[in-house]
Amino acid sequence: MKEDQFTKERKMLHFENLGIPNLLSLAKVEFLASELAFVPHTHPGQFEICVHYEGCQHYEINGHSYDTHAGNIFISFPDEHHSTGNYQEEKSKFFYLIFDAVKAGNRFMNLSEKETQYIMKKLFSVSSRFVKGAGIVKPVLDEVLRLYFSEDPLKICRIQSLMVQFFYELCRLIDNEHVSKVDENVLAVKEYIDSHAAENLSVSAMADMAYLSLSQFKRKFQEISFHSPHDYIVRQKIELAKEILTYTFMPITEVSYAVGMSSSQLFAKNFKKYTGQTPTEYRRSMREFGKQKEKG
Repeated sequence: MKEDQFTKERKMLHFENLGIPNLLSLAKVEFLASELAFVPHTHPGQFEICVHYEGCQHYEINGHSYDTHAGNIFISFPDEHHSTGNYQEEKSKFFYLIFDAVKAGNRFMNLSEKETQYIMKKLFSVSSRFVKGAGIVKPVLDEVLRLYFSEDPLKICRIQSLMVQFFYELCRLIDNEHVSKVDENVLAVKEYIDSHAAENLSVSAMADMAYLSLSQFKRKFQEISFHSPHDYIVRQKIELAKEILTYTFMPITEVSYAVGMSSSQLFAKNFKKYTGQTPTEYRRSMREFGKQKEKG
């Protein structure tokens, strides 16, 4: 059996003392003052997840710097060289959990192969290393520690269950991060369309900008804008055309090309569809409106 720690600054347990496979150690760290930097090291074939709930920390992984803050869950992947660099350990409070990265065909924590691969796939999908939601998983880890150092006759099965809950909640938080990132990318594309309506915009190019497949992009854009991407692009071109028709004497054919329409016939057709008027009728009505406004 490995020796556990139970001090004011660090409470650490070893899961192998419970016979739970693939989980190595869990520690709750509370630095009440700055500590010495931790030296560069790796965890061969193992993840390390830090759940920060107070203060901040600086990490360096493979030459890149990261700063975590309360509320963040920070993930370092197997075999990565990491440390705090030249920084001291900050005054902070966090958990860290070390566990095996399980390959396809094997089982994690005695779960099924399908469940195992679901968890591993989610963990490896975190490109930014940061997941928000430390407050969601912290109570689970607090209860694991409490049970471990208790005399509860069912603590092993209860801790096993809690760790399954931990990974379940973590996977949900990772999904939320992905959804948020997708929404941000699609909104960025929508803003690009708003400011580049005169360009020849293709829906497939917009999907590439959002890092989504064409079908995914169409579905997500519809959810956000309440219009299909093609419909939204055309609407923005028509809005731009209305301004040109109102404030310039540019010929209709030139207006069509100015807003990125491939022909004056297509432009006229779309303009009538979205405004109920031809471009000429719209220009005339706006001129008359302007004259009436001047008289009034």
